[in-house]
Amino acid sequence: MTASEGSSSESPTNTFRERLSLDAEINLSDGHARHPLNDFEEQLLGEMFSLFGHAQQSSNSDLEFDFASAFFTVTGQSLPSKFLVSYSGSSFVSVLSTLFRQNRQSVALLEPCFDNIRHLLLSGGVAVSSVSEEDVREGERPYNNSILWITSPNNPTGWVLGRSELDRVARRCAERKVTLVIDCCFRFYSRDMAHWDMYQLLNESGCSYIVLEDTGKTLPLLDLKVSMLCMSGAFEDVLSRLNEELLLCVSPVLLKFLSEVLRYYASRGLRATLWDKIERNRAVVNAYVSQYSFLIDRTQSDAVPFSWVEIQRGGHRAAYRLAEAARTEGVHVLSGENFFWSTDEGAKYLRVALSREHSVVAEGMKRLDRVFRAFPS
Repeated sequence: MTASEGSSSESPTNTFRERLSLDAEINLSDGHARHPLNDFEEQLLGEMFSLFGHAQQSSNSDLEFDFASAFFTVTGQSLPSKFLVSYSGSSFVSVLSTLFRQNRQSVALLEPCFDNIRHLLLSGGVAVSSVSEEDVREGERPYNNSILWITSPNNPTGWVLGRSELDRVARRCAERKVTLVIDCCFRFYSRDMAHWDMYQLLNESGCSYIVLEDTGKTLPLLDLKVSMLCMSGAFEDVLSRLNEELLLCVSPVLLKFLSEVLRYYASRGLRATLWDKIERNRAVVNAYVSQYSFLIDRTQSDAVPFSWVEIQRGGHRAAYRLAEAARTEGVHVLSGENFFWSTDEGAKYLRVALSREHSVVAEGMKRLDRVFRAFPS
């Protein structure tokens, strides 16, 4: 499907539905981190005035560098030489859309993916075609456009490109002069990605690349978050200029605060600070889902804080109807149709968010169980 095919307003967007869930009794819909604060985070929030004073006495460039250093220490990566910061990854998508339109470049976009990426590219006048997860791993279709845009780990499926697979993709991009864009906003959840240096691999491959990183999907701080755009050298000047037209700077207090939180995560490790919490909730969801023959958990890995559940009965738009029924029980989950656009494959999937208080997930699944039992064949 190209920019001329279909419309980004065919149905309510994922973000629209997630925004509704913010006021819900039980929100298992949006993908932002909402699991409990740890003791250190609670303590640090109480020291915000002191952090304000430290930030006042520091240069913005030093704070940005400290934040990036702490972020990439947690994730086991070398520090990219070129990076920008913002409050929102979506603002960076808009920046990239402007760049690609100006250069008359087209994008091969991984399908499925979160729908706002495609919407922002299309609204920016960029032609978009679809490539599947299988295409990226094995095919040649991804290299028929100027840009290959993938999400790894992928929201919603949990698909991840391993080290050898990414090396092959990056070197193929270099050969074909295709720019590789990687959305890594869920990287903290991936056990595999924490054990090899993606930026070293990308630099050694010789490809042109742009990588989106984020804290909002990981740190449960009510959207006190920072996103980063990391890039190979050729993009630094033009992307800096485009980003400056949207944002002067990220709050130095926020940079200082998040740097301290990230250093704590690095000292304790991701298993203690993040993974165990998510897996405890995943076990609750799996326990309910496994009771029903018409429900199958299709999540490919534990690299995303979701369960991606296939519904094998109920006919057309089964997931949408199940999600609507769940709302009558006070539970918001996200139906999957908007993650796909060239097929209706997503109409049979439900995404259940796991980055929540354990009691919230347990109560939500208890109520969803009533919906499952009543769901028609």
